[in-house]
Amino acid sequence: MTPFESLSIAEIAIYPPILLALTFVLLRHGISKQSGFIYLATFCIIRIVGAGFGIAAAIHPENITDQIWSGILGSIGIFSILGATGGLLKRIIDETSTRVPRPLGEKSQIEGVLRYIPIVGLIARIFSRRATAVSRRSSIIQLIQIPGTVALILCIIGGTDLTSSNISDQKDGKTLLKAGIIIFLVIYLCLVALALNSATEFNRIPAGEKRILVVVLAALPLLAVRFVWTLLAYFSDFKDFQIYGGSVIVRAFMATLEEMLIVTAYTVVGLMISKYTGNQDPEAQPSLQGAKMEELGSDVRG
Repeated sequence: MTPFESLSIAEIAIYPPILLALTFVLLRHGISKQSGFIYLATFCIIRIVGAGFGIAAAIHPENITDQIWSGILGSIGIFSILGATGGLLKRIIDETSTRVPRPLGEKSQIEGVLRYIPIVGLIARIFSRRATAVSRRSSIIQLIQIPGTVALILCIIGGTDLTSSNISDQKDGKTLLKAGIIIFLVIYLCLVALALNSATEFNRIPAGEKRILVVVLAALPLLAVRFVWTLLAYFSDFKDFQIYGGSVIVRAFMATLEEMLIVTAYTVVGLMISKYTGNQDPEAQPSLQGAKMEELGSDVRG
């Protein structure tokens, strides 16, 4: 048994129990992208299938296709972890938000129509002068799913091109994979900035939700190490950092271990927190202060 085959077997042994626990989490929280846990379940499936290709590649080393698909699935797994991190972070932001209501009827007809156009409405909400800082951050997390999906497609197409016998297609495939990885890195940096911003509001976070932010903040350095390994594997010529081959020790301690720790931590926190309901449109949901002022006004009039 080769070291890489042992690493793949370890993934097959670890991720199915985590996937089983995530199934319970999904039944509890609901299958929603906003909660982030659907991304974790997808990640576990990706890693199990990727490990299967890794074992097949170890058994049949002459079959380069198995190695390539193992590498492709290894690359796109980052998308799922980023999605899970964004979902948990959005929950924190939404639960901490101070909603500022907009007077009924003040919204223009054009603005009312724009909000129902998927991408345009989201962008309009971010740059609205009436949007709160919290609602902007929440909308940004939704918006970055778009470049994340683009990066995912680039990695899949690029990895598929690597299986081609055409040298030109293989070269284009490497370029697309690198472009996808860079987009993932930019998304990661955005999530770091949003998480640090949320950390400054730690005292405002409900007691039951603080553990989520703690877990996310702890996961970000681990994810940074994972990105370092990915960047070195795709953009350097170091022998220890290779998508196909390289040092199994380096891969295990800079990629595989970090992923397992992050997914396990997110799953445990999913089992501990209450069901995620999500807030409604920030513009339609009155703030606590506004409600109190309205109640006071009615008492005065009475």
